[in-house]
Amino acid sequence: MTGCVYFCNQAAVEIGAGLVTSAFPECIYETVASKLNEPLMLPLSSNADGRIRTDAKKLHEKLAKSDVVAIGCGIGADKDTKELVKFVIDNFKGTLILDADALNCIAKNPEVLKTARCEIVITPHPGEMSRLTGLSIAEIQEKRTETALSFAKEYGVTVLLKGANTVIAEK
Repeated sequence: MTGCVYFCNQAAVEIGAGLVTSAFPECIYETVASKLNEPLMLPLSSNADGRIRTDAKKLHEKLAKSDVVAIGCGIGADKDTKELVKFVIDNFKGTLILDADALNCIAKNPEVLKTARCEIVITPHPGEMSRLTGLSIAEIQEKRTETALSFAKEYGVTVLLKGANTVIAEK
């Protein structure tokens, strides 16, 4: 989803994040490069479906130089992206923001959050929170604060549970 690459990077630039680097599948380079003016480009190898593969050497170098990483916007949730998300969780040492498909990638194994060496902020909407917790959306909506706080404490993360009444809970 090339639009996700654009919107996420543009938001980072507009809030004054400083040096912004955009990692994306190399197969969408022309589309992304035509839209982004300020971020540095980090095209990574892609699979047959056009999704990012874990390019360990390139990523390791970039992660070591980064303070904050946001991952998940439009990346999909196939085998390669699940490996990518796990690689970032296992190897990054700054602040990691997991959104959208990154949350879907870990939904069946949120335990991976407990082994992270970085600060993690997750930004689920109720459907993503349902997949992470096994609770129904109705249960989450009934107890938004309790659900977010319980998850934050259990997994050692900050939870930003999106919705009309957004809840932020810390570990």
